[in-house]
Amino acid sequence: MLPYGNHPFTQISLPQDVRLVGHARGGTTLRSEQAQAVITIAGDGAGLEDMTLDGVNLNVGSIGVLGVGRDRVFLSNVIIKRFAQGLLMRGGEQPSFRQLYVENCTKGVDLRGDRDALFTATGGPLLDAIWDGGRVASCTTEGLRLSFEDDPVTRVTIRGVRFETNTGSTCIINGARVTTFEACRWTGNTANFVVTDDNDLSRIEENTIQQMLVWNSSFVGGSLSFNGDCEDIRFDGCDFSDVDWVLSVPRFPILLLDSTEDSLTTATGALDRLMRDSSFKRGEFPGVTTDATFTTAWQTELDPGDVLRVNARILGRQRNGEAFASYQVRAIYNRPGSTLSYVSASATPVAGTVVTGATSTAEGRVVAVSGTTSGTITLRSITGAFTNGEALSFSDGKSATSSSTLTPAGRVRSSSALTGSRSAGRCRSDRR
Repeated sequence: MLPYGNHPFTQISLPQDVRLVGHARGGTTLRSEQAQAVITIAGDGAGLEDMTLDGVNLNVGSIGVLGVGRDRVFLSNVIIKRFAQGLLMRGGEQPSFRQLYVENCTKGVDLRGDRDALFTATGGPLLDAIWDGGRVASCTTEGLRLSFEDDPVTRVTIRGVRFETNTGSTCIINGARVTTFEACRWTGNTANFVVTDDNDLSRIEENTIQQMLVWNSSFVGGSLSFNGDCEDIRFDGCDFSDVDWVLSVPRFPILLLDSTEDSLTTATGALDRLMRDSSFKRGEFPGVTTDATFTTAWQTELDPGDVLRVNARILGRQRNGEAFASYQVRAIYNRPGSTLSYVSASATPVAGTVVTGATSTAEGRVVAVSGTTSGTITLRSITGAFTNGEALSFSDGKSATSSSTLTPAGRVRSSSALTGSRSAGRCRSDRR
């Protein structure tokens, strides 16, 4: 227990289940100007309560709170301010933050899956974090980072946190999965979100963006940038005012469900990846067309070997007359698998097996074979990028050597049916 007042110190290391407890955020202040970590979480269950932690001068290399591979780190009713890095966690499970405020830091909160290989080698994945209430404000480079460094970041829930006046990238989501923001607010930031896959292609089964939900939240100003897989990203019941969407070809659509956008909100890049929907008008995509042009309501790119079935109803009405049109589309699309040449096979490869590249660690399922000890295999469910000349191993024990890189399928086959009618007059309905 710490009394009221300002208490200068150099460094403190907190053992397991030891917490420093003050009297209030503004009542008890710990001050340290060291250019290193000033509070180190050295054991599980340790943390801070009811105080302010002040780095005073933003000294280069200073860290307010550092935890490496520690579980159940606890911060409650705490302000961390004026450090080069406010809070840094390299791995750990079940951290719990309540009313955590991080202000005027160069980098605010960094929660990463990181083995800490260069230092302690005691880090690991960052799992099951909960942050209830607080603020990230006036950070100049990064506000919040959730990042796959060399281990996963999974199941992070942030509720009721305000992100305000950050001049760098406010929330960087790098390869994190199952991330939830609930009842949060972004105001006056330069970049609200920068969402992207991690760049380690050998671990794309773990480090591509998947399942990010932002709901009952608001954005005023700033940009939202998306790139990479972006699978299952949804903004549900959110308000956007003067926001700039930057869509650098995310693979999957970004869904805005039951959300509102004002007239100052803009979008650039792959506009067809920004999908709007309403639970009251399920699956409806309004748009305005002119003669001989169309508006893309929805589109996706098939992976090699994928099959897609589409059912769509199209209704159009003339804006400057009484004509109308109604169509129904039923279509099946199939993209053939990608081919990989091989030589020196120990035996003929077998369809249904999984092939792995020894150098690239890429994988794919064999769906067709042409040849015996040399030839080509057709793959689907591909992860990674096979390299020319690498050893190939098959799940049934066979081996071979690649003699090319992947040749992607160059076409999509489809069978479709279109039924409908339109009244007299000039009213066009298009489909893709």
